[in-house]
Amino acid sequence: MNKGVHRFALLVAGATFFLIIAGALVTSHDAGLATADWPLTEGRFLPKVESLGINTGVNMVGNLFWEHGHRMVATTVGLLTIGLVVFLVLKEKRSWVRRLGWLALLGVVAQGLLGGLTVKLMLPLVVSSAHATLAQLFFCTTVSLAVFTSASWMKSRPLIEEQGSLPVRYVCVAAAATIFLQLVIGGVLLGGLIVFWSVFMAPKAPMKLKPQMYYPAKIIIYGLASITIFNAEPLSTSILFILLAVTSEVALFKHNIS
Repeated sequence: MNKGVHRFALLVAGATFFLIIAGALVTSHDAGLATADWPLTEGRFLPKVESLGINTGVNMVGNLFWEHGHRMVATTVGLLTIGLVVFLVLKEKRSWVRRLGWLALLGVVAQGLLGGLTVKLMLPLVVSSAHATLAQLFFCTTVSLAVFTSASWMKSRPLIEEQGSLPVRYVCVAAAATIFLQLVIGGVLLGGLIVFWSVFMAPKAPMKLKPQMYYPAKIIIYGLASITIFNAEPLSTSILFILLAVTSEVALFKHNIS
């Protein structure tokens, strides 16, 4: 076990978690179309910071702050993922861990392309939902790499056979599949609400609803969004706690995987 690889994997996982928060803030502020440019913003990448003497760059105000900030964090995560793959190729002896690293790199590249398509295609529902779902899968991959490169995972432990009960691995798979399904449903629903708002209800919507239909539709959209965000959260949290508990039990039984 290489401590440097593990620490770098932790860094990548932490940065990815921050990236998901940044992406959520873009969605919450409806800032996905703050600029039509991609991958640059207004032809630039670095922000304008007049206090540091940087007078040319992206003017980080309004929704540009959220959207371009998200892009900068995403670029950082992409570079960190490349560094992690190089680290794994040079230091990691287990071929399946190296392959998982390459999978993470493929995921972050695909995620970046999906992000660009959401801008260029004006937030299509399918692409936006795929972008949101892949973000969670990529985060799971980085966390897995952090776990698989840790000292506790590498320790040899006695293997205990399960008898007279449902195999723990089946419970883990079912929990993970349920969480993934909930993520997809939540992403599709929220993406659909955002598209509906942009087309029919935004201040400059191309097909704005009539006044007698506007407020009832607004109440329904807010209600659905609240249900998706708040009511789905206890389900995800409960399943997550179950998954963590089961995983901790598995950790007691697993042996060294080479």
